[in-house]
Amino acid sequence: MSINNMYEIIENPLTDETLKQMIKLMEMNLNESLYETIKKSKNNKSFEYEGTIKNMFIQYINKFINCDRETIEKIGNRQLLDDYDLIKDCYNSLINMPLNELFDSELFSKINYKPIYPQRYGPRYIHIRNLKYSEPIDCRIYMCPNPESTMKICDLIVEKHKKYSVPFYFKINTNSNDNDRIVIYSSYQNFAIHCNIIKEIQIEYPQLFEQSEKNLSWSDIKSFQNMYFGSEPYRSGFESYSQRLCGTIESAYRDFKLLNMGHNNFDLNQFNDYLHYELLKNNINPINPAFNYSNKHVNDVNDGITQINYNSEQYQIYVCPLVSKDECRITIDPLGFYSLNIPKQNIEMLYEKEKEDPNYEESEKYRQQVIERLLKLKNAYENEPKAESFQTDYSGNRMR
Repeated sequence: MSINNMYEIIENPLTDETLKQMIKLMEMNLNESLYETIKKSKNNKSFEYEGTIKNMFIQYINKFINCDRETIEKIGNRQLLDDYDLIKDCYNSLINMPLNELFDSELFSKINYKPIYPQRYGPRYIHIRNLKYSEPIDCRIYMCPNPESTMKICDLIVEKHKKYSVPFYFKINTNSNDNDRIVIYSSYQNFAIHCNIIKEIQIEYPQLFEQSEKNLSWSDIKSFQNMYFGSEPYRSGFESYSQRLCGTIESAYRDFKLLNMGHNNFDLNQFNDYLHYELLKNNINPINPAFNYSNKHVNDVNDGITQINYNSEQYQIYVCPLVSKDECRITIDPLGFYSLNIPKQNIEMLYEKEKEDPNYEESEKYRQQVIERLLKLKNAYENEPKAESFQTDYSGNRMR
């Protein structure tokens, strides 16, 4: 599925109604971050996960050691062969150890290819994937079924993906207080496939999805229920998409209130305009924050645009197509602090051309205009005025 196709089916999570709910929660929970507030589950009944997870692990090692050693040798992977010998020799210890003891054991740490493992930092998440998993991670599918149904759904996710020979990678949150209970990692290409597999599970087992919850930062997916879309973080492993989005909304709201001290009425439209700029500064797509500007996309889709010469200086132009169907975002800073949107049809004008090209002069002129605008934005950002003048300068003008 292309990015443009994704835009057609993913709803913007920051509707006026959602923002109103977030603002109300921020006002009610002054001592807690917005992220932690909206992440709380309404149904925090604990659930038993050890038996299901341990059973998945045992199924894997049984299938693995049932292979002939000669078959593993033919693969030519030394680490996989080491795993085979280790698991074969220590089989009884592996299957008889309680799950948490297993995860903490020196024996488990020696296994090179782990289909099931705890998250490296913090004990909350357990990751589950098949060893054939190779698709790039572009986004996430979130689900929050009731605690009693969570592990049965996890079982079915594995079963159905294996049935259709689809690679899978997901994690479960063992903290029942959180509502990101199941998080499926996906590429854009396989996104619809994963969604259809979950939909099949919903049709066959509708009772498992009763009392499902939704986090306010997640996006609805058209034609799909009880599963929600979220972007892969800008810097994977450092913070989640929801953390970055919620942190930006929270700081923007507090700054906006300070800028508007003395005004009795809160203007949601003005706040939306202010938030648009703050999201862009923090490398979050302001048109639909469900689509983050990931580091991968900023750097990989420049499509050969490497540098532009201007006034004896060389500037790298980064292009991110995740703004709308008709626009793309460009920046000379991969973090996106100074960026602007241009029509996608104008991207070709940014390419360096030979002098013999009939569009050479027009392209040179356009690139010069782009660099001048980007440098102007950069200068304005680095010399950001005081709050009072910022409010005056900003009102009525949306910085792009």
